[in-house]
Amino acid sequence: MKFYSEMLDKMFDSESDCVKAECEAKKKEKDKIRFEQEKAAAKKDLEAGLEMLTKKTIEYFNKYETNLAPFAETLLSSAGQKEKRVERKVISETDFINLLESFLK
Repeated sequence: MKFYSEMLDKMFDSESDCVKAECEAKKKEKDKIRFEQEKAAAKKDLEAGLEMLTKKTIEYFNKYETNLAPFAETLLSSAGQKEKRVERKVISETDFINLLESFLK
């Protein structure tokens, strides 16, 4: 006698095989849902950490590397927001020359 699983839309040789296959399918579905929830939580945590790191880096450049601050802020702000337009700061020619000289030292 064959046993049909409506859930899996499949035939099985015994009732126990049918029940076992349905249990495994339910477990896989629960594992998949759990994985997706865990992944979403990890992504949210990662994004929060990156945002905090970006803010701290910009604070550092504004306080200690003032000649590089406009570049750092522009780069870091645009890195996490690919879809949004980032307002770019205009720097003076002197700041640009100082930046170039800092690379040559």
